[in-house]
Amino acid sequence: MKLYVKDTAKNQSVLVGVIMGDTLMKHVERRKHFMRVENGYGINKEGLAELVKRHVRFIRIHESDTENQYETEVKDWRDFGHTINYGHGTQVFLPMRYYKIWQEPILEYTENGLKKKYEIMREVLIKKGVIKP
Repeated sequence: MKLYVKDTAKNQSVLVGVIMGDTLMKHVERRKHFMRVENGYGINKEGLAELVKRHVRFIRIHESDTENQYETEVKDWRDFGHTINYGHGTQVFLPMRYYKIWQEPILEYTENGLKKKYEIMREVLIKKGVIKP
């Protein structure tokens, strides 16, 4: 399920990520979305509330320009994040010290042989039109 929130600066809905089970998959470009002042990423306050309402437990962030992948727990955003508005709506920012590097080494058998989970996740998101190939 795609999760959208209102961006007040753009005056339109923007994609936060895709909820898959108990995890939000979020794709970002570090050079555009990483907040150096906050030393972390932000998520719209309303989007975070929706994740809590839907019992989402994890947020996985994939930096498309660096290929870094991180995992955080939604409860950490609530417990350790702080709220501020830089013009795109009220966001909750979580410092990087609460992020874990996510490199799931599990492989899956597919029609074409073995694939890493993140490759499969990327293919699913391309098929759903969330990210471009």
